[in-house]
Amino acid sequence: MTTKKATKQKQTLKSEALTDLKEVRKLVRKAIEDGATNVEQVHQAIAKMPLKYLEKIELIEDKARGAKKVQEKTIGQVYQLLRTINTKAADFTEEILKKVEGK
Repeated sequence: MTTKKATKQKQTLKSEALTDLKEVRKLVRKAIEDGATNVEQVHQAIAKMPLKYLEKIELIEDKARGAKKVQEKTIGQVYQLLRTINTKAADFTEEILKKVEGK
């Protein structure tokens, strides 16, 4: 095998590997995003159950509603933080891949 042919083959393999890594990065980002959304929905639904019954008690109805709002907001913020971290990690990975690619 000639040196030129070997160099070209290495460049092709590097290019293919980078393309594969970019695809993996996209798949991981989407999987985490979708997973966080699904888990958040289940989390919210389960967390609401006891408060739904507490709201039926007239004496504590207002406090239960207030607790429900705080709980929904807190759970939402936790999962939003996960999504933000996921986005930052994807952006960081993209920058690394660009440097490896030489762009």
